[in-house]
Amino acid sequence: PTAAPPTAAPAEPTPTVATAAETDNLATGDCGNEFFPVREGLVQRYSNSIPGLGTTEHTMTYSDVTAGSFIVTTDVGEGDVLIHTWQCSGNGLLSPELTSLPGAEGLSIEFVEATGVTIPSADLFTPGESWTTHYVAIANMPDMGAGPMEMEQTIDLENTVVGTEAVTVPAGDFPDAIRVDTAGTMSMIMSTGETAQPATEITIAYTSWYVEGVGVVRQDFSGLFGDTGAGDNLTELVSVE
Repeated sequence: PTAAPPTAAPAEPTPTVATAAETDNLATGDCGNEFFPVREGLVQRYSNSIPGLGTTEHTMTYSDVTAGSFIVTTDVGEGDVLIHTWQCSGNGLLSPELTSLPGAEGLSIEFVEATGVTIPSADLFTPGESWTTHYVAIANMPDMGAGPMEMEQTIDLENTVVGTEAVTVPAGDFPDAIRVDTAGTMSMIMSTGETAQPATEITIAYTSWYVEGVGVVRQDFSGLFGDTGAGDNLTELVSVE
């Protein structure tokens, strides 16, 4: 953005973001959440800055919105999409089901456990509050020559609200973004036939910023798997339609 002359009035907030926050078509019931607003046809565009790979973009489109569930289709480009089904309850929103994965023809994923929440109820977005997220998924991959493969993945996360911070992203300036730090582990067990490999455990850590009426505006994955020296790995909100 170019700098405004010293006498110019402050720039107005990004219109598309304001429209998304003020719309009357937001989800109601258990799917209604001020810090993760959902509505039919909502499209969020994000930029991704990844060390060594430059900047890319992805879009998230919301559909089949009801009071108890909704679907998010993430388009990562070149026709590749991820499809998540979210479930809503009085405790918050949980994303336990991944129904489509790019480049994974023949792959099936079964979520055998899903507890806690991904996004809590709005009243937990208060400094000092926390919540947990737990998944166990089993992925079955087709025989590529060495026999069919199975991967069991367990993810346990602790999410903690740190406080309020000012955040600037391509979509605009947000002086009252809520910072949430997430830490936990991901363990994986691979097996081919009756032969199982030793479990592998990876440490997970990242930070998200939420804005009331807008949703997630920024995520910092720089230390996602404990590699803090790899440079900034950021996802930032560009626009909302």
